[in-house]
Amino acid sequence: MLPAPVQQTMQQGKPCPGTGGAAVAMGAVMGGAAGAGAMGGMYAGQQQQAYSPQPQTMGASSGFMATASPFGQSWSQYCTQEAPQTDQYNVLSGRWGECLAWAKVFEKRNPNWSSDPDYRSGGPSFQVIQAMLSQSAMGNQRQLQEAANTLEAMCASAISSGQPLPVINQCA
Repeated sequence: MLPAPVQQTMQQGKPCPGTGGAAVAMGAVMGGAAGAGAMGGMYAGQQQQAYSPQPQTMGASSGFMATASPFGQSWSQYCTQEAPQTDQYNVLSGRWGECLAWAKVFEKRNPNWSSDPDYRSGGPSFQVIQAMLSQSAMGNQRQLQEAANTLEAMCASAISSGQPLPVINQCA
């Protein structure tokens, strides 16, 4: 079960484009750009980064950790610059949280990922969690596993309800 504040945050989420277009349009009519932003559109005129995880590899490794992050590096290069961390609700956050959330986006946008040989040993989310655990101190692994499982469940819930994913605030 997710912590109560996390559940509350998820319940207050804004719909993704295509699931709440009328709400965004109404927000724009009622409050201009700020109203559209409050209703799930762009934030005060700022455009969201258009990133879509692609099944391309960077470097010698394979699988999701070898794909390009929105920052130009492979996920492996990007994530290993920071130790895994959790937020106040014990949800995976930081670079590793971003990576796990984008792995969930990848799984949603690439429904045939399971037939890709790079994912025989485990799906994109599994690979992210395994890579994170291999980078963490032995004493933290159980807490980080639970934090990753919580974030993965939150992402799955956001995807099924058409909401932006936690940590990355992007729709799948």
